Amino acid sequence: MPPIQSQTREDIRLMVAASTGKGTASTTTGAGSATTLVDSSLRGGTDDHKGKWIIITSGSRDGEIDQVSSFTGTTLTTSPGFSAGLGSGVTYELWDEDMPPTRVHEILD
Repeated sequence: MPPIQSQTREDIRLMVAASTGKGTASTTTGAGSATTLVDSSLRGGTDDHKGKWIIITSGSRDGEIDQVSSFTGTTLTTSPGFSAGLGSGVTYELWDEDMPPTRVHEILD
């Protein structure tokens, strides 16, 4: 494995996600709003992702974190919402409720 110094914060978060099974990375497949994220690759039943955390990892919302308030089909609804709508092709990480990205950042610091 390359030295940690050459890894970005995102790279290290993804290593934590892989080793703990607490997070995953994906990309939006449709345009959403400030309170919705659309991803047709998401699996699960209604509200299976409720309580999970989203951190945006690309575009103008890069670094914004929000929590999932509901999930239906391909749409995650968040609360209180991002600063503006999310388009298609935006990368993000989805973390379990007990492993918010802010906690991962505290561990990294």
